[in-house]
Amino acid sequence: MDINRHRAHRPVRRLPLVARLGLGLALTAGLAISLALPLSAQAAPMRWGPRAGFSANPDQVVVGAHLDFGEIARQLGLRPNIELGLGDHVTTVAPAGDLFWLPPQKWQRWQPYLGGELAITYAKANIDYPPGYVGPKDDSNTDLGLMLLGGVQTDLSNGKQLLLELKIGLTNTADLKLMAGLTF
Repeated sequence: MDINRHRAHRPVRRLPLVARLGLGLALTAGLAISLALPLSAQAAPMRWGPRAGFSANPDQVVVGAHLDFGEIARQLGLRPNIELGLGDHVTTVAPAGDLFWLPPQKWQRWQPYLGGELAITYAKANIDYPPGYVGPKDDSNTDLGLMLLGGVQTDLSNGKQLLLELKIGLTNTADLKLMAGLTF
């Protein structure tokens, strides 16, 4: 007799161990950074803004939003974000944390930065199963991803900030992302 036949609900799906560890690490690091910051840095206003761009492998249009904590330490910035990727028969959602170094030199009005991104990437394939298909239908995946990032940012005359960045995937994420963002 099948004991699951009488269940009224679907079993709870848990995130893979790597994703749970990554999320716990990100939350712990965020809390540690906020507690370690001097009060003057914590009092600085947090800014936010939209971002959009393209990724390669999967080939997607990517939209999202970011928070800009500014410099959390001398020449060190933190910009967590969330991105939604659409296209290439897959939908991705990736909350991430960008940690980057701001060199002391500017290029005229542009400030370059280099860093890395740690992301938890959820991907769901858009698969049309043929009628009568009885095989497994789990078409989603959650992974911890790591990217190198480089970009430039500049202050606009209206008080906003424009950023342009390139991200190169190292593990379990898009191979390449070209993004532009505006910070209010």
